[in-house]
Amino acid sequence: MLFIAPIVAAIALSAWLTLREDNPPAPAPTTLTIPPRVVHDRPGTTRRGARAKLTEPEAILTLRRHLVATQNLPSHCIAILSNGYRNGAYTLTAVDGCKNAPLGRWKVDGRTGEVGRGS
Repeated sequence: MLFIAPIVAAIALSAWLTLREDNPPAPAPTTLTIPPRVVHDRPGTTRRGARAKLTEPEAILTLRRHLVATQNLPSHCIAILSNGYRNGAYTLTAVDGCKNAPLGRWKVDGRTGEVGRGS
């Protein structure tokens, strides 16, 4: 009887180690980077400024591409808020969501698509 307890403990330990090796831990979840897209078929109307060639979503996408190219930011980190259309340009506010840092105000010309710093 005294010899049975260590044998049972050894069997239980080996079974636990065997089962543990057969079931490795699940891999850590990864984030998917999905390219942004402009939704043209929203309910209602798409905003387009007076005499502008670009719509508001197209201006936001233009600014996003500009920030990715010039600031070396990943696209999924950029959040852009529209402040409306004034004086022929869309005024936008950009934020780096990954670093939680403001990127400032920007303007996108409604006719040419030229990007510049806003006031």
